[in-house]
Amino acid sequence: MRRFALALTLYGAASAAAQSRAPDLIAAARAQARAHNVDSAVALLRLALDSAARPSTADRENALILRGLLQYSRDDESLTRRAFREALSLDPGLQVAGLGQVDPRLEQILNQERAALVEGPAPAGVLGGAPIAAADSGLIQPPRRVSGPDVAYPGALLARRVAGRVVVIAVVDTTGAVEPASIQMLQSPDTAFDEPVRQMMLASRFAPATVNGRPVRAPVRLQLDLRVGEARKSATDLVRDARALLARRPDSALVLVRLARDSANHPTRGDVIFSLLVEAVARHERGQDTLSRQAGREALQRLDAARAGGVDFAPVVLGLADSVAHALRLTPRAPRARSLTPL
Repeated sequence: MRRFALALTLYGAASAAAQSRAPDLIAAARAQARAHNVDSAVALLRLALDSAARPSTADRENALILRGLLQYSRDDESLTRRAFREALSLDPGLQVAGLGQVDPRLEQILNQERAALVEGPAPAGVLGGAPIAAADSGLIQPPRRVSGPDVAYPGALLARRVAGRVVVIAVVDTTGAVEPASIQMLQSPDTAFDEPVRQMMLASRFAPATVNGRPVRAPVRLQLDLRVGEARKSATDLVRDARALLARRPDSALVLVRLARDSANHPTRGDVIFSLLVEAVARHERGQDTLSRQAGREALQRLDAARAGGVDFAPVVLGLADSVAHALRLTPRAPRARSLTPL
């Protein structure tokens, strides 16, 4: 049986679950490992990984790495690989400070398992071009996202409060850009997330994978937990998003303006007026002239009352109001070429 110190820092993540038993179980497992009670340590880690202990992702990663170290001390490299692979499946970029100082072979195993996980099957559409790189020693550093926008939550999914986990894979080239044809959704609670996730990936920049310091083309796997509460925007932002969708997707614009006026989003008087103006344009685009006029008249009445009370409005709102007022004088609905122009 190999013996080694367990003083290394696995990584700096702390448990986010205040009520979790997992951190205490992991700490107890470390104590048992230091006393060379490997069987007891492994049993405690099994409890820490059980859902009843409510382990966070960081807890699971810590427990799995420690389990791999314990299995290595038993000369069971296959179980060490399995534990490291499970930890890396939670975070392919996981780093374990000091692992090579414990035993260089452990660091080699971690890199080999990282390479096997990240390389995986090549996504469709990437058979041409440079090969997806891996080396005998594994990818020394996998691709890492360094900047980019959040996923734009589709308005329709906000209205239905659809949330869940999205898993996407793609190939990152040697410049840190995602190859468009390589993007594949592996898991998603709704296909309406597909395009926003694709746009997020294309707008992101990555640190490319490296082998011995040399940039290489390699796959990346991202896991995103999308939640309605985290995605909630202000009423003003929702109306702006709706206005941007008027020409292409008036149905989606209508969903967003309804959300903007929901009391849960605390709309201001200006938000309500702005949303009614956008609704008037969206309904005009859909050929709903009666509903368009209703929304437009209400918006203009509210606007006139607010301005009479000394309230100022942004030029974009006033310009849109002029456009709507002009359209309301049209009878009957004009041909498509005369549709409202969102300002």
